Amino acid sequence: MTRRRTAKTPSPPAAETFTPPYPPSWFDRFTDWVDQLPGPAWAFYLILGVAMILEISAVQWLEGA
Repeated sequence: MTRRRTAKTPSPPAAETFTPPYPPSWFDRFTDWVDQLPGPAWAFYLILGVAMILEISAVQWLEGA
């Protein structure tokens, strides 16, 4: 029986840490802050959306719209 030889592939070079060519925007900093909060991020955005809808509705109700 003949054995087949497998060619060893060279290992890739050590990965360097990616540094973006620009500083993070306010939106990037906000989403990083939300990601650090306890609980899932979607829950924060859901609560924020409901609060904004209630605030807009309250202002319209007070103005008589």
